[in-house]
Amino acid sequence: SSLRNDSVNNSDAPLVKIFSAVKENNGNFIRKTDFEKKFNDVNLHTGNGTFSSDKTKFYFTKCTTDAPTPTCNIYVSCFKNGSWHKAIKLPEIINVKKYSTTHPNYTSNKKNQEVLYFSSDRPGGYGGFDLWFTVIKNDSDYTVPKNLGQKINTSENEITPFYDLLNKVLYFSSDGLKNIGGLDIFSSKGALSKWETPVNLGYPLNSNADDFGYILLDSDNEKENQGYFVSNRKDTVSLTKSGTCCDDIFKFTWSTGKEKSDSAKLLTQSTNFLAADTTKTMVQQKGYYAENIIKGVNSNSEDTLRKDFGTSDKIEKNITYSLKNIYFDFDKATLRAESVTELDYLVSILKEMQGVLIEI
Repeated sequence: SSLRNDSVNNSDAPLVKIFSAVKENNGNFIRKTDFEKKFNDVNLHTGNGTFSSDKTKFYFTKCTTDAPTPTCNIYVSCFKNGSWHKAIKLPEIINVKKYSTTHPNYTSNKKNQEVLYFSSDRPGGYGGFDLWFTVIKNDSDYTVPKNLGQKINTSENEITPFYDLLNKVLYFSSDGLKNIGGLDIFSSKGALSKWETPVNLGYPLNSNADDFGYILLDSDNEKENQGYFVSNRKDTVSLTKSGTCCDDIFKFTWSTGKEKSDSAKLLTQSTNFLAADTTKTMVQQKGYYAENIIKGVNSNSEDTLRKDFGTSDKIEKNITYSLKNIYFDFDKATLRAESVTELDYLVSILKEMQGVLIEI
């Protein structure tokens, strides 16, 4: 069963606000207050911000405090003459009355047009919150929003879109697609209304709690390999005993797929995700177990990953191996794309133990 957000007494729940912080050279974050004062409202929840590519426009969401279903709308503020101006609510073609429009993500398309992806429960979708897009023309005119289609949207909820322009990949969260539990993060290659079948990013980025708000740092930088996401998984800061009431920000890193050591071979890059200031890289030496090397992202260790394989690491007989994230298409024997990484790991073991019998 999924770990969904536990309820918190409304009278005790604080307003959601936008906060800003600057990352110092030592990796620590220092709070700033001059930026956020322009956008937070004393009577409304505010959040889900996204900048235009030239950093002169800031789109964000304001939501009512009505329980249990607040109504959200997208606003935009422009930076002119050295300061941020009062935020303006986007027109009704975007913010449909009596429905929520939220989670804006600014990007562009192959025609260099400005595009705003967002989530909404407006009529015309497939159910729950769907992902939509609009093209921005003449700086402040918006085309009629279009649904991203049935490959992306389900009868449940799809939220927090993030478009990686460099690789033309959309990241988003869904609790309607096949998942580990709650909201999982998915990726799909494409643009606007044309998308490939979404792929679940798998464990440990996804958990049996809600995982969403995925972003990449400087997605236009090919060498960048870090990002952030939000989760209410256990062991986060919580206001309830079960530990899943509240959302924390997690940082993740993944390997680039390049050789890091003369004696170790990188086996996988697609699911080398680990939350909370650590990196994980799977390495292997002939005749030994494949092993994950875990490092703190703020450590002073050298860039080259090294692993000393001892006698305890050798592959032995009569050992039980557990495989995770093996998925098949519904009512078929067809493997889904997210199963490949784990099966590659199994192949590496079988190459060292030829003739072994597999029991499923």
